[in-house]
Amino acid sequence: MKMIRYAGPVLCLAMLALTGCGGGGTSSTSSAAGSTIITGLASKGPINKGEVKVFAVVDGVEGTELLNKPGQTTDDKGNFTIDIGAYKGPVVVEVSGSFTDEVDPTTTVTLQNPLRAVVSGVTTGSNTVAVTPVTELACKKAKRAGAKLTKAAIDDANSTMAAKFSLTDIVSTLPVAGGSKSGEKEYAAACGTISQLANNSKKVSGKRLDDALTDVMSKMESEIEVHGDLSDDSVNELNAAGTEFSHSDKNKSGATEAPHVETEAETHTHGGGAK
Repeated sequence: MKMIRYAGPVLCLAMLALTGCGGGGTSSTSSAAGSTIITGLASKGPINKGEVKVFAVVDGVEGTELLNKPGQTTDDKGNFTIDIGAYKGPVVVEVSGSFTDEVDPTTTVTLQNPLRAVVSGVTTGSNTVAVTPVTELACKKAKRAGAKLTKAAIDDANSTMAAKFSLTDIVSTLPVAGGSKSGEKEYAAACGTISQLANNSKKVSGKRLDDALTDVMSKMESEIEVHGDLSDDSVNELNAAGTEFSHSDKNKSGATEAPHVETEAETHTHGGGAK
């Protein structure tokens, strides 16, 4: 009788060792012990089935050979889990694909340029990485004028852009609409702000939303490339878009107000990093 009583728990423990026993959650990958795993979310609106590429940074320069298997993608909610083997060190994570726009949910927008996140160091085990328009701006800042992607440059760019958008961490915090943490909701609202800005640009230009988003991102990236920061004009446009998005019925982020985008003077005063 005792053997029958304990057969269930023992079987479950055996199954747990093989495949995982118990309720819910994402299935584990068949990653080898000692692997470096990058798990995250790609969002400008969650990117559905977007291709994920991971490149090593060697001697301050982004490599061209993939660390991960070709053809790996996000799921329909923008989540991804990538095994890059034994590699440890700085990486660039790049995602391309399409998403449902937050402000105009009847429109599927295709990214004309991939979004990237640059990380100063990934290690053995699990590493969380968000890939968003804000990390793309940080990547642009870190690579400004052909600068070396040193640990200091990468960390400064990520912390400066986090401060710019009044966020705590733009890499290890994920932009989850309706998430359980305030930082997740605020990050999702920041992405919604950029969608609102693109929709406002579309109304003025008459362009498709894909092109309007490209124009909006290109303008901000150019400002960072030339001046190392966003112009006050762009900051004012972002804050106006953030207010509009926050008070609309399209705001599903869970945040009451989109994060305030700081001017260069405000970012510098709050210690957001060197320019």
